[in-house]
Amino acid sequence: MTMRDEIRSTVEELRGTYFDGKGAVERELLDRGAPLVPELLEIAAEEGTLPYTFKRWFEKIGGAADELLRVRREGPGRLRRYALEALASIGAAHRLDRRDRAAVERLVRLRLKYAADDGDDLARWPRYWPGFWMTVRGDGLKAITAELGLHHLTRATVPMGVHAAVMEEHSITVTGPAGERQYAERIFISPPVEGWRILFLGHESLGHLTDWAKRLSRVCGEAHAYYNDEYDSDDSSWYIARDGARHRGPFAFEDEEDEKADPDTVATYMSVTPDALMLADDLSDGWLATTHPEVTPWHFKGALPI
Repeated sequence: MTMRDEIRSTVEELRGTYFDGKGAVERELLDRGAPLVPELLEIAAEEGTLPYTFKRWFEKIGGAADELLRVRREGPGRLRRYALEALASIGAAHRLDRRDRAAVERLVRLRLKYAADDGDDLARWPRYWPGFWMTVRGDGLKAITAELGLHHLTRATVPMGVHAAVMEEHSITVTGPAGERQYAERIFISPPVEGWRILFLGHESLGHLTDWAKRLSRVCGEAHAYYNDEYDSDDSSWYIARDGARHRGPFAFEDEEDEKADPDTVATYMSVTPDALMLADDLSDGWLATTHPEVTPWHFKGALPI
């Protein structure tokens, strides 16, 4: 049996049902190191998809990122797309060379052009909408990024931005200059829709919503924060700030007799819900950003739909 046959037999065995000693067999396979990477990519190319199990293995294989980058540079061509997805999945997309980054950016621009010209559904629908978001009146992209101290603005489609900010890894820890722990998050600023921009944030930002609404309303006139808990309406809430101060809220669902409105209803009448993006005429002005100057959107784990 050749090495390739042996690897494929072991991979097939590990992708099957549980058996005693499975962990030891997996460790022995992954100990093969970087030479295992192209063999897994070959299987992915034959199947037409990169299995989740392979993505998990790439995180554990020593030197996997270097080997994936080599495949991106040298081929073979049939493996390049899977190498790119794998790099994104393990949080190593920031190591792509200039040519690869330019290729990804061209693809995003092309999809954004279709979103603007043809209303391309694929460029407007993420897998699902998150249960919390912010809305900011007007088209103040510069004011939003300056007030929140955002960095590395990157053009993004709606699915790409929402997945990055909410569904994939959206918060990582980095070491500061004095050895302290610092946090970096991804935030998606939607294209303008009905006179508002929508901000999608990760769960780590929930504690900032009210403060950010007040700050953004000071520079943009008005900003709202919405949290809609689909499992427990008593935990749902909304908040409206104008000119740097509270205007209405924070109100939880049925907190007060005159405020019996869930966040979706309030957003529908007072600003916009994420669903408004599904009907927008132009989705070409969405931006992905981070909260840390040394962390780009490509440092996070997870392959994003474009």
